Amino acid sequence: MESKRHIVKPLEGGIVDRISPLLKCEKPFLGPDSFNELNLILQNNTDERFEGLLEITPPYGWTLEPGNSLMIAIRPQKFVLAEFYLSVPTGPLETSHF
Repeated sequence: MESKRHIVKPLEGGIVDRISPLLKCEKPFLGPDSFNELNLILQNNTDERFEGLLEITPPYGWTLEPGNSLMIAIRPQKFVLAEFYLSVPTGPLETSHF
Protein backbone atom coordinates (compact mmCIF):
# COMPACT_ATOMS: atom_id res chain seq x y z
CA MET A 1 0.00 0.00 0.00
CA GLU A 2 1.38 3.41 -0.97
CA SER A 3 2.00 5.89 1.85
CA LYS A 4 0.74 9.44 1.29
CA ARG A 5 1.62 12.59 3.23
CA HIS A 6 -1.28 14.96 3.88
CA ILE A 7 -1.09 18.39 5.43
CA VAL A 8 -4.32 19.44 7.14
CA LYS A 9 -5.12 22.95 6.02
CA PRO A 10 -8.47 24.59 5.38
CA LEU A 11 -8.14 24.35 1.59
CA GLU A 12 -11.25 23.63 -0.46
CA GLY A 13 -11.16 20.04 -1.67
CA GLY A 14 -8.24 19.22 0.63
CA ILE A 15 -7.96 16.54 3.28
CA VAL A 16 -9.98 18.72 5.70
CA ASP A 17 -13.07 17.61 3.76
CA ARG A 18 -12.25 14.09 4.97
CA ILE A 19 -10.57 14.76 8.34
CA SER A 20 -11.98 17.74 10.26
CA PRO A 21 -9.69 19.29 12.91
CA LEU A 22 -11.01 21.16 15.96
CA LEU A 23 -8.67 22.79 18.49
CA LYS A 24 -10.08 23.40 21.98
CA CYS A 25 -8.67 25.19 25.00
CA GLU A 26 -11.11 24.43 27.81
CA LYS A 27 -9.32 26.43 30.52
CA PRO A 28 -8.29 30.11 30.52
CA PHE A 29 -5.04 30.63 28.60
CA LEU A 30 -2.28 31.17 31.18
CA GLY A 31 -0.15 33.41 29.00
CA PRO A 32 3.48 33.37 27.88
CA ASP A 33 5.99 30.85 29.28
CA SER A 34 3.19 28.80 30.89
CA PHE A 35 2.02 25.45 29.59
CA ASN A 36 -1.61 25.53 28.49
CA GLU A 37 -3.62 22.33 28.01
CA LEU A 38 -5.09 21.99 24.51
CA ASN A 39 -7.22 19.30 22.87
CA LEU A 40 -7.05 18.54 19.18
CA ILE A 41 -10.11 16.62 17.98
CA LEU A 42 -9.86 14.95 14.57
CA GLN A 43 -13.13 13.74 12.98
CA ASN A 44 -12.97 11.13 10.20
CA ASN A 45 -15.76 12.06 7.76
CA THR A 46 -15.16 9.05 5.48
CA ASP A 47 -16.24 5.43 5.40
CA GLU A 48 -12.62 4.25 5.57
CA ARG A 49 -10.18 3.87 8.46
CA PHE A 50 -7.59 6.65 8.56
CA GLU A 51 -4.21 6.13 10.18
CA GLY A 52 -0.89 7.87 10.12
CA LEU A 53 1.55 10.13 11.88
CA LEU A 54 0.12 13.42 13.12
CA GLU A 55 2.77 16.14 13.07
CA ILE A 56 2.12 19.56 14.56
CA THR A 57 4.59 22.28 13.57
CA PRO A 58 4.39 25.22 15.98
CA PRO A 59 5.86 28.64 15.15
CA TYR A 60 9.49 29.27 16.13
CA GLY A 61 9.91 29.60 19.89
CA TRP A 62 6.64 27.84 20.76
CA THR A 63 6.94 24.58 22.72
CA LEU A 64 4.69 21.50 22.54
CA GLU A 65 4.71 18.78 25.20
CA PRO A 66 4.96 15.81 25.09
CA GLY A 67 6.16 16.41 21.51
CA ASN A 68 4.97 17.31 18.03
CA SER A 69 4.40 13.80 16.61
CA LEU A 70 1.70 11.26 17.43
CA MET A 71 0.57 8.06 15.71
CA ILE A 72 -3.21 8.15 15.21
CA ALA A 73 -5.91 5.84 13.87
CA ILE A 74 -9.50 6.93 13.38
CA ARG A 75 -12.32 4.53 12.55
CA PRO A 76 -14.82 5.50 9.84
CA GLN A 77 -17.19 8.31 10.87
CA LYS A 78 -15.53 8.54 14.34
CA PHE A 79 -13.12 10.91 16.05
CA VAL A 80 -9.93 10.86 18.11
CA LEU A 81 -8.75 13.31 20.78
CA ALA A 82 -5.09 14.30 21.19
CA GLU A 83 -4.15 16.17 24.37
CA PHE A 84 -1.03 18.29 24.53
CA TYR A 85 0.45 21.32 26.26
CA LEU A 86 1.52 24.52 24.50
CA SER A 87 3.83 27.27 25.72
CA VAL A 88 4.36 30.51 23.79
CA PRO A 89 7.35 32.86 24.29
CA THR A 90 7.13 36.11 26.26
CA GLY A 91 8.56 38.29 23.48
CA PRO A 92 6.52 39.83 20.67
CA LEU A 93 5.64 37.61 17.72
CA GLU A 94 6.67 38.52 14.21
CA THR A 95 3.30 37.35 12.87
CA SER A 96 -0.03 36.42 14.44
CA HIS A 97 -0.86 32.72 14.95
CA PHE A 98 -3.92 30.75 16.00
